[in-house]
Amino acid sequence: MQSPYPDLRTIEGAQSHIPRYLFRYWRSKGSIPGHTSECNTPDSITPKLLLPNSSTFSSDFFSYTKTQLGAWAMSHMSQDGNRSIISEGSDDGGGSDGGDGPDDDPMTPYSTWSQSLAYVIAWALDARKRFPADETDAHVCILDTTKVDNVILHSEDIEIYISDLVTKDRWQYLAFGVISGAGYEAVKVDALMREGLGSFWTRRHPIDDNSAHPTPNISLGIQQTLVKTATAVAQRFTTDHQLAVAANLMAIGDKSDNELEAIAHELHKIFVTPASWRQNQSLVWYYLTLHGVTEARQAVEIMRKIMVFTDNHGILETPLTDGRSERYLQREEREFKEEIQRRNADRGAISPWPESMADYVRYVYPPKSPETGHGA
Repeated sequence: MQSPYPDLRTIEGAQSHIPRYLFRYWRSKGSIPGHTSECNTPDSITPKLLLPNSSTFSSDFFSYTKTQLGAWAMSHMSQDGNRSIISEGSDDGGGSDGGDGPDDDPMTPYSTWSQSLAYVIAWALDARKRFPADETDAHVCILDTTKVDNVILHSEDIEIYISDLVTKDRWQYLAFGVISGAGYEAVKVDALMREGLGSFWTRRHPIDDNSAHPTPNISLGIQQTLVKTATAVAQRFTTDHQLAVAANLMAIGDKSDNELEAIAHELHKIFVTPASWRQNQSLVWYYLTLHGVTEARQAVEIMRKIMVFTDNHGILETPLTDGRSERYLQREEREFKEEIQRRNADRGAISPWPESMADYVRYVYPPKSPETGHGA
């Protein structure tokens, strides 16, 4: 008879495939009646279910049945099939109607994270546009998954190993329990914007200087000014996280292997490679599963190249393939675009994705130029 509880070995195996660094955006709801600012703070992320029960709620993922864990994941991921990501407990996370009532937050023991800093930036800047009065309370945060004991799974792994009723999303990882400690850090969006964070996502329309509508910036070459901006933004974080943030910023946009090499050289000259990268070489594991997210793959490639430059031991001998063939990745990309179109068509009259999310998809997967083979 099959056990109703998740299998330790299986879950640990799935966890070994997740990227070292995950990202999240949040803004507090402390100023809104019925909401709490305790979910998201610079010191910790506390899922809403745990707020009144943090001292009595078991943090042991394996003490709960797959039925219970799956039900929580379903609630978290799919309020009417369209759960917004990244900012539970925030006034822009909301439910399927995009509202900000107290019942919109999922009462679960999970928090949501993404392998894509670009995706998190897209949400942060979209919320900044829609909720300018609350912009001073918005944060972008990073999580070093090697420094926390929480069970963290990609939504696809939850669908496979916990419940096939869970709606998977290629950008979403669910972390079980309270996130805190040295592996977690949150920095105000205001501070990052002052250093030029917006350069990595939006620009005003060239023919309408008064336009506030963000359009994707798809000309992110290896320019010295951009490296300087990435450095300034990254230096708002503590030393252990700076190089990871800079690499993920510079990975935004379609890059050739030569460009990734050049970026890695530039960042290697500017930053000291964290000792923890040498002590825990999860960045160089070939079986990382990044679920076809281009900028996450490129960020890992940059960080791996930096490790090679640091120790000259030839760790990186072949390019990162995400463990799948190029044909498979192309098919996955095509199917994903079709899924985005279907979601927007199905939900357009009810709760369309924010326009910046559609911009994000076009940005990360730009049309290929016949001359260069790269994004336009």
